[in-house]
Amino acid sequence: APLLERGADTLILGCTHYPFLSPLIRAVVGDNIALIDTGAAVARQ
Repeated sequence: APLLERGADTLILGCTHYPFLSPLIRAVVGDNIALIDTGAAVARQ
């Protein structure tokens, strides 16, 4: 993944359905990337 190759260390899940995919996303990006779940905040807006 280009972002991982460039040293990204955080991935913001900026949509309400992305948290449901977080196990799959975690499997792809690995444990060294912080996943920020914004689903609840986005839903409140």
